[in-house]
Amino acid sequence: TFDYVLEHTCVCAMHPERRDDYAHVAARLLKPKGYLIGLFWCHLGWGGPPYSIRRQDIFRHFSPYFDTITLQPSPHSPERRTGEQFGIFQKQIKSESPPA
Repeated sequence: TFDYVLEHTCVCAMHPERRDDYAHVAARLLKPKGYLIGLFWCHLGWGGPPYSIRRQDIFRHFSPYFDTITLQPSPHSPERRTGEQFGIFQKQIKSESPPA
């Protein structure tokens, strides 16, 4: 297990049906109270990849396993990547099994 997992725009490149699985695997890789640190490209493109994703989708996929420390617009993203969100999430102690 690891202290942190780094995510760099992987979620938007992933088919939307696999995102819950991704969040679960990220939580399983982490030690208790480990961190997921990510740059999420939120956009409304269709067809993929990358696939459309919104800020609220990130909360929906990761909240069963993580507490949100921060999720805010990235001040360092290039103009062509408008909508990127920098996030830090801490693994919940109860996140060892998927939600029912």
